[in-house]
Amino acid sequence: MAVVAADERLASEAPSREPRSAGSGEQDLMPSRYSARVRALSMLAFGYVVFAFLHARVLHWFEGPDGAAPLWLSNWTEYAVILAFGIWRTVSERNPYTRKRLAFLTAAVALFWWLLPSTLRIPEPFIGALPGQPVFPQIHAPGTLTFFVILLLVFLFGRRVVCGWNCPCVGIRETVGFAFRDRTSRGETAWRWRHTKWVFFVLYLGIFALIMIPGAPYVSVLYSAFLGLIAVTYFGSFFVAPLVGNRFYCRYLCPYGATFGLLNHAGFYGIRMDTDKCVDCRRCEQVCDMGIPVWRQGQDHGRVTGLEDCMGCGRCVVSCPTDALEIPRCPQRIHAESADERLLPAETQRTRTAGSVDRTGPAPGDGREPRLGRGSTRADPGGSPRPGFPLSRLRGAGLPRCLPPA
Repeated sequence: MAVVAADERLASEAPSREPRSAGSGEQDLMPSRYSARVRALSMLAFGYVVFAFLHARVLHWFEGPDGAAPLWLSNWTEYAVILAFGIWRTVSERNPYTRKRLAFLTAAVALFWWLLPSTLRIPEPFIGALPGQPVFPQIHAPGTLTFFVILLLVFLFGRRVVCGWNCPCVGIRETVGFAFRDRTSRGETAWRWRHTKWVFFVLYLGIFALIMIPGAPYVSVLYSAFLGLIAVTYFGSFFVAPLVGNRFYCRYLCPYGATFGLLNHAGFYGIRMDTDKCVDCRRCEQVCDMGIPVWRQGQDHGRVTGLEDCMGCGRCVVSCPTDALEIPRCPQRIHAESADERLLPAETQRTRTAGSVDRTGPAPGDGREPRLGRGSTRADPGGSPRPGFPLSRLRGAGLPRCLPPA
């Protein structure tokens, strides 16, 4: 009981880090508070994307001789905005790993979501009664070849292959919405509300079933209604970013992310915490835009259990000052080891931990670093990984090649 009480006191007394003020050219792992001018620019970009979408689908005020909307007011406008803001974000990002991820994300969105479908228009193979002929790549359209390939890749390597590295939904929130990272809703209430996305997942599953059933009635009408609902929630979430952060749609409304999140659990992806190295600074929770209680889950289970919400951005891993977090190459074994660890008495676990790490360090953001135990290393104050940090840990290693634990 004393151990439990101490744990609860530690969680309740751990101070939260107030975001520091930063210029538009100073971006790193930790959320920062940006000027009103930067936030206004982001909101103008959001509004411009929404207006371009409405113009292409409803208004049709400006059209060329062929009846097509111009690039600057078309379905492709969003990807052009992601490219422009993505270059800005990549240049301004201080953390090397995140800089590489943003560069890849920006290039992938521009190539696969804009240039290829707008110029080559390659027909996408598909099965079922999908309305119309999809154009490659159609990641989110049920029944297409790309759809099934992506599901397999997510199963093997985690949700990060889409949401972390090649998704326009995330791309616009990482690039245009970065100014609102400090507004991310956290805490128990915000974490419980994540289940709202399963309503949209059920609708998505129903649409998938209808498309796969030969002769199902009203497929075209229902699929169009579903896409309309997604468009309203997707574009509408732009305007609440100043209140709830840049990932509101990803956390609470995205049916595609929910689908990939389930495969995160079933597949070969995972994040492990070495509690012997953890110094309770809770940077991992402060950098997570999805609001996952990384520290708490790691302390309780030795790993992140909320994988359905993990997008694989890697911020929690590279921000850890003691390398306590990692994305292992064999998560199945890690899960088994974590289960064995939970069988140990709490007193035994705390005794093992207390011998190697000093957990009385200052809270992040007070100008000092946490005190570390013997053999630990430090991160630089800007949140960048230590020299020689093994970035390969975050890149995935294919299928695991390890034996089950004895």
